[in-house]
Amino acid sequence: MNQLSGIKLLVNISLFLLSIILIISAGSNILAYSKTSHIKVENIKVQTIWLKIQAEGFVLFDMKPTLSQIDGILEPIIEDGVFVTKNEVIGRIKNEEAVADLLSPGKGILQWARYKNYDFNLPADLNNNSINKNEFDIIYPGEFIHEGEIVATIIPNEFAYLYLENINIPEDIKTLYFSQFQNNTLIEGNIIFRENKFVVCKVYDYLEYILNENIFLVQYINTNGIIIADKDIVQKNGKTGIYVLNGEKVQFMETRIYRDAEKIVAEIPDTRSAITVVRTPHIVTEGKIINETGK
Repeated sequence: MNQLSGIKLLVNISLFLLSIILIISAGSNILAYSKTSHIKVENIKVQTIWLKIQAEGFVLFDMKPTLSQIDGILEPIIEDGVFVTKNEVIGRIKNEEAVADLLSPGKGILQWARYKNYDFNLPADLNNNSINKNEFDIIYPGEFIHEGEIVATIIPNEFAYLYLENINIPEDIKTLYFSQFQNNTLIEGNIIFRENKFVVCKVYDYLEYILNENIFLVQYINTNGIIIADKDIVQKNGKTGIYVLNGEKVQFMETRIYRDAEKIVAEIPDTRSAITVVRTPHIVTEGKIINETGK
């Protein structure tokens, strides 16, 4: 009887130990799955991405005034913003006794406006002088004009200077693009001066669209890349990059990171069309094997 009890006790102890081993084994599997099941990966399309920023500014340009030869009422013939040639009739001044044609003093863009300052040098001495927007008054049809008074302004359309304020542009960027159109046409401007958050561009095309604007949508670089979040960025051995999947292995990819007001972009310098990014880099290490479901 004692021998039988001893055998039962031994069997019970063996079963107990086996159950503990099974629980520990199952628990370790559950823990391993719990860890990997929170890993997130995403296949992201590589595309050409523009970095954009909205900036305040103004345009300065050369100007030629048109003067009235008599007192009278203004009757425009050509609309504001239209390109005119030298000596073209742009309007008339009428009174009870006479009619005087208004002739363009040169070729350029017609502005029915009177500017405050027609006497400044371009380009201005940017290092030693503050530059202010050239204020203007609009001249309306039917307005009474005095003899010798400026009634219109012709702006030569060769170039203008665009001044942008409170804007941070990387030092290696030499050209800016301005999107002022509904059809996404871009105006190109070459940076000729920068100091702190003050940038000056020389602009050659589509001047009629920017002459009296003060808000500009600036596009300063386009790159092949992917849009990511702050949490995707990895700092490793003094380098900046992201974790990607190479097959099923986690790999660190060094990349240049761009930011604008709307997004963060990781530059992808090669020609691949898509890339699988580890969206939870804080819980993986380089070399870890996972599949694209995150397990």
